[in-house]
Amino acid sequence: MDRYQNGIERREQVRLPVRGRATVKTRKGDFSAETVDISAAGVCLTLPQALEVGSLYSLELEVPGNAGPGRSVVARVCFCLKQSHGFRVGLNCVTGGSP
Repeated sequence: MDRYQNGIERREQVRLPVRGRATVKTRKGDFSAETVDISAAGVCLTLPQALEVGSLYSLELEVPGNAGPGRSVVARVCFCLKQSHGFRVGLNCVTGGSP
């Protein structure tokens, strides 16, 4: 996926590289993921399994350096790319709560 169009970043929000943990909740059970980057509107994760583009998932995001509880959000999958060790998945936050 090309992040740039005519040399200009296509994303509306700046993404910050953040290494942390996340839990993805699915009908088949929960599984762990690692955050790659995060913005006010979304998050990129690395996962052991693919997620269906367009589907909604509940996420529990742990914020590094924050002693409080993680952040719960519902997010829609924008892309899912196969990598050598799992999948890189981009999600757009829809709301807090459950799908």
